[in-house]
Amino acid sequence: VPGAKPNDNQMSYRDAVNLTASGQGERRTAVYGVAGAIEAARPDLPVEDANGLAVENQYFAMFETPFLYGSGWSEVEDKGKTKVVVLSRKKSEKLFGAENPVGKRMRQVSNEELPWLEIVGVVADVRHYGLDREAPPGLYEPLVSIPARGHQREFQTKVR
Repeated sequence: VPGAKPNDNQMSYRDAVNLTASGQGERRTAVYGVAGAIEAARPDLPVEDANGLAVENQYFAMFETPFLYGSGWSEVEDKGKTKVVVLSRKKSEKLFGAENPVGKRMRQVSNEELPWLEIVGVVADVRHYGLDREAPPGLYEPLVSIPARGHQREFQTKVR
């Protein structure tokens, strides 16, 4: 529509970091979609595709995401760039069956050697893309881990 403002909430990584550090709102997080191949620290499982979100530690409380096992990471871990990941229920069951995977490891597969990530939590499946769409199996990783890996940096920021 001519003259209408674009329906686009994207911003650069630096802008997202500045906004979330500003203290606006009760909680705030930048959200960045991630995709790639992952491998669990189990030799009997093949490498598989994974989609997910890179978020800040406040994401889980902000959206009241229920944990089935473990928890998210803290602000201290965000600042320390700890190598952690939270799995969705579907992704957890695909990789580890019915067992609690907290404390186990996985990593993203790349042309470069990436570090192993410790699984710190499993959340109920969330329908990020609408109630009419099935919740995809996925993962959540700290946003601070993204710039170091050279990903494209366009983020959606949510403040509540």
